[in-house]
Amino acid sequence: MINSEDSEKTSEIFKIISEKSQKKLRRLWKILGRFSRNVGVLVRK
Repeated sequence: MINSEDSEKTSEIFKIISEKSQKKLRRLWKILGRFSRNVGVLVRK
């Protein structure tokens, strides 16, 4: 069985990981948006 202290620690770690991953995902979305625009311009040509 997992005791409450361990579960609290893991939840804190998950919060930190999720915050970091959200920042990375936002950066990836921005990069993907620019890339898709460039591809769209190339395709139109």
